[in-house]
Amino acid sequence: MVRESEKLGRKAFSEMIGISQRSLEGIENRGTDPASTVLQAVCKAFPKYTFWLTLDMVDPSKGQISPELENIASEYGETGTDTN
Repeated sequence: MVRESEKLGRKAFSEMIGISQRSLEGIENRGTDPASTVLQAVCKAFPKYTFWLTLDMVDPSKGQISPELENIASEYGETGTDTN
């Protein structure tokens, strides 16, 4: 979900977090649980998803969102209140 929300291909995303494309495909396609080092790398590369990745929580007031919230914000503008 993070990769798609950030509009990154597998190659770019795997390079950013330091894993092979094959490992990323295993996580995405086969549901392989990522190692803690992979989660740490994703959190370092995309700190705004740290609460969601580690605690399954969000706190937009602290800049902690989920990919779903990111997608909604993208659709409706940054504030989510645009009506045009």
